Amino acid sequence: MDERNLKVLNDDYVKFIRFGQWKIEKTRMGVLSFITNNKYLDGQVYYRMRENLRKTFDDIYIVNLHGDLRKGEKGNPFDITVGVAICFLIKREQTSNENANVYYFDLPQNDRAEKYKLLDEGFNFDKFKRLSETKKHYFIPIESEFLKKFEEMLVISDFFIKKPSTGIMMGKEHLVSDVDNQNLIENLDLFFNQQFEELESYKINVNNTKTWKREIVLENTNLEDAVNAIQKIQYKGFDYKYLAYDRFIVEGHRIGYIDQISKINPAITVTKKSRKPIFSTASLAYMPIEKCYMSTTDSAYAFLLKYNGKYNLNTSLLSYKVEPEQLFYYIFGILCSEEYRKKYNELLLKDYPHIPLPNEESYFNEMSLLGKKISRAFKMDLEISEEFKLSKNDSQSWIVQEPYFVSYEKRIYLNKEIDSPYIEGITSDIWDYSIGQIKQIEQFLKARTYSEKKIIKTICRGLNQEELNSLLKLCTSIKQILKISKEIDKVYIQIDP
Repeated sequence: MDERNLKVLNDDYVKFIRFGQWKIEKTRMGVLSFITNNKYLDGQVYYRMRENLRKTFDDIYIVNLHGDLRKGEKGNPFDITVGVAICFLIKREQTSNENANVYYFDLPQNDRAEKYKLLDEGFNFDKFKRLSETKKHYFIPIESEFLKKFEEMLVISDFFIKKPSTGIMMGKEHLVSDVDNQNLIENLDLFFNQQFEELESYKINVNNTKTWKREIVLENTNLEDAVNAIQKIQYKGFDYKYLAYDRFIVEGHRIGYIDQISKINPAITVTKKSRKPIFSTASLAYMPIEKCYMSTTDSAYAFLLKYNGKYNLNTSLLSYKVEPEQLFYYIFGILCSEEYRKKYNELLLKDYPHIPLPNEESYFNEMSLLGKKISRAFKMDLEISEEFKLSKNDSQSWIVQEPYFVSYEKRIYLNKEIDSPYIEGITSDIWDYSIGQIKQIEQFLKARTYSEKKIIKTICRGLNQEELNSLLKLCTSIKQILKISKEIDKVYIQIDP
């Protein structure tokens, strides 16, 4: 699979490694060593870089110092947020190697002093582990026993004609979006009337950046256009926000692709790589999506059912005849299998999902039907389940402040007051249901935290009827997802035993 988003290859450390490689190629022998960002060890965008380095050098030694804060790692030697690695790239004058041997030494210690101590001792090459061959030339060990099987499967992107797009990058998020539509309109009114100081008092920053200039926005659009452009988007999994989806005010709007997502034209969404320990970043979008809507640390890629009104799937990859929509829901069904996610977890964290295909058409049809069935829950196209009930509180009292769950009561309380309103009928697995480690019910509630004064990430009211209905629908959808996932697992183990 050819990479298209190559911006990260403009990073200076990549250029310096390439420059050093070029010098070694000129001299035909030598040693090159760098201490750099460690993203290139397993990042998908860098696999051609790894492949090329292996063709130039005879031996590559990697010391992975870790320290990526976004992965929850500690002990970074340089007080920076990205992980760090040392590489030693060796080329001999005469060699018959087609590809370099890659050796790996791990220093994952959380304590920086301990890491320094180990580095001071120098490198005993007996501690380096020679890495196995992989298609993506990973510079880290892959322990999964299912690697060969995974690499033989087709990648999800192989099934789609139009390459995927990441979601919307809002830029000035607190200006252009809000969970309260009226708040958003008021903020836009202040902006277009150039009441910037008042916006600042609400913690809404409208200062210029390298990629967003307010004078350019004011020249190219206006309040009426921005208000008319307001629509719902999926913000964090099932949670939604209102967005002024105007191409001039939204920094990375992705109009022309992401705006095509709807209930009748959904998109399968996955990550290409995840910093989370457990793969849970696969979902179905039925509204335009925010870039990190499945995970705060990972970009979501959307694969449309239809692009510009035409089916976006390549059905010729199967040995039997299927319809595009059947293939779409088959893929989604596979991604919803917990058995599939557990089996290939380590590999799904490093690459797009690879999709197993059954030899028997009957299994394909079963999975496709289940994929379509579970998609209704992701679209929240279900009647609210009668087992979920709201307490009989006054309509003005649904104030959210520090919501919490009491498992033995099967209740979610919205605040810690004695007469707090609650939702009844919630089991632990429904409360804990997460997408990309974002607990969905908790996210919905905390995004609507009450505040007496207007400030970002709060609302100055309790939940309204629309929000209460959405909350109950969310509980209903999660219940169905958990139920249908078990049915999917039974079919999946027949497809990929």
